[in-house]
Amino acid sequence: MPGKHKGFFRFPDVLIIPFVVLAFVVSYGIVHLAMHTRNNVSYIDLSDISEGTSDTAYSIEEQNDTPGYIEIKGWFVIPGRTYDYYNFGQGKGGSGVYNEMHLALLDGDRVVMLPTILIERPDVTEALGDGLEYDYCGFITHIPNDFRQLAGESGFCMVVSDPYDNLEIYRLE
Repeated sequence: MPGKHKGFFRFPDVLIIPFVVLAFVVSYGIVHLAMHTRNNVSYIDLSDISEGTSDTAYSIEEQNDTPGYIEIKGWFVIPGRTYDYYNFGQGKGGSGVYNEMHLALLDGDRVVMLPTILIERPDVTEALGDGLEYDYCGFITHIPNDFRQLAGESGFCMVVSDPYDNLEIYRLE
């Protein structure tokens, strides 16, 4: 038979468009799930985190109230300690998730770790002037409305991983 090749599979033309649509929908779903997981609030028992003892330098520079969340902008550094910058997805202005540091709230015996986005702050490196690069120590956090009252009551904390991946909490007073 002309046009037929023995042993060669030909995808039916009528299925190409539905297959492409299905592939797009599945891809979109996976990306959406990853972004949703990345932006979830997580909880940790306070007893599982040690109180940080290192000196810190930080500044909460902006606190903007919006109808859906409170936006917090600032920077946090433990002088002498730097972290690798892992960018798990670009945000506005080339920002990414800083998975070693999270702005947090205290809620009784648990810590509410908020999704924290890392932003570049070379001005902090320059101001500290100790020869280390703290360029990605800036952060932006969106506190959902569900935690608005808690944010006002408990104040802010920073949860960071030490060089051995142990969690430490620092109260920002």
